[in-house]
Amino acid sequence: MNWEESGLGSSASEHLRHKLGAILGAIFDGSAYEDKAFLDIPAESHKILFEEQIASKRELDEFQRVVAKIRQFKHLVIIGMGGAILNPKAILDFAQYSVSNSIDVHYNCHLDIWILDRLRDQLDLDKTAFLVISKSGDTIETLAILHYWQETLKIRNISTKGKVTFIVGNMDSPIGHITSKIELAEIIRHSPSVGGRFSGFTATGILPGMVVGADVLGFLAGGKNVLSELKDLRTLSSGAISAIRLAALYHTGYSAYVYISYLKGLESCLNWIVQIISESLGKEGMEISISAGIGPQEHHSQMQAFLSCKNKRVYSFINPFWNRGFEEEGMNKVLHKAQSLVYRRLREKQNAIRTIVVEELTLLFLGRFMMHTIVETILLGLLLDINPYNQPVVNAIKQELLNTKCCQ
Repeated sequence: MNWEESGLGSSASEHLRHKLGAILGAIFDGSAYEDKAFLDIPAESHKILFEEQIASKRELDEFQRVVAKIRQFKHLVIIGMGGAILNPKAILDFAQYSVSNSIDVHYNCHLDIWILDRLRDQLDLDKTAFLVISKSGDTIETLAILHYWQETLKIRNISTKGKVTFIVGNMDSPIGHITSKIELAEIIRHSPSVGGRFSGFTATGILPGMVVGADVLGFLAGGKNVLSELKDLRTLSSGAISAIRLAALYHTGYSAYVYISYLKGLESCLNWIVQIISESLGKEGMEISISAGIGPQEHHSQMQAFLSCKNKRVYSFINPFWNRGFEEEGMNKVLHKAQSLVYRRLREKQNAIRTIVVEELTLLFLGRFMMHTIVETILLGLLLDINPYNQPVVNAIKQELLNTKCCQ
């Protein structure tokens, strides 16, 4: 990744380098690091930074049977909330650059009854499979959507037999109990140590990717490369260096993050980035904001506010690789010129800018990019003395919802 920086002090970077080195030593080597904020985080949480969180060959072999079963259907409806939807959608949407889906995939992550009814009427329900994803097994919205489809199939006298696959972490939960009531339901256990927003490299993202024929091996390899670099404590990885830079910028007033991609296929990935930054860093008094969008549309939308606001921001621009002279051809000439003008205005406002170049439209790149984002976000949280793994406010609302009568 290429950075153009404003307000990044070398002394702050050196202090943060030392701190991050101690943190990584404690995580990977068990070295002593007597920092209260760090010690308050359960050691189990850091497993997200180990390759063990990535789907293994044994798991992939187990997934194959379920994948073959789902592929017998014409449609697949994926039911879930948060990372249960954002991770597979990020992978499947980017995979469209290289594969043509043989199965029609729909995502149910809303309670808009009119849209659900329209989808119900469009699908051939005899040829529709369902994938329900919930780590906790008690996400009320997921339960409500699952109930909608169960009732729909019952009214139309269509059996659920062999049509439903569950990825669930807690079997002693409402969704866990439902699995035993559906004949020939497939059950894949969600990793208990991997939060939903971090679960793209587990069954949550990999199983749907396999269903559409995406290069999941390339995706997993990209993620493993990033984690392997992180674990090599002889030098700081690119994700660690990015976290240090972002932490230094935060301490000098850069607390707003903007991601703009000039590849439409990364739009769902941007939505995932908004979630992972918001849930991981938006807590414990940390004032952050995150915006994301597709360029050049954003040049005609949010950019007016960005260029007029006095607040300093960190901009991440994601560009396709331009071969020599490519920027002078057709639409690319317009895009290249528009970008140059936007960059110049942003630099004049003392914003920090980095560019991320997508050299190949492959799942290997996407795996590296998504894992880099995970590592960067987690390490940034640790450098700022917050727990990047939990989401206490979200869980509090969820528990309150569970306690209401309408959910009993």
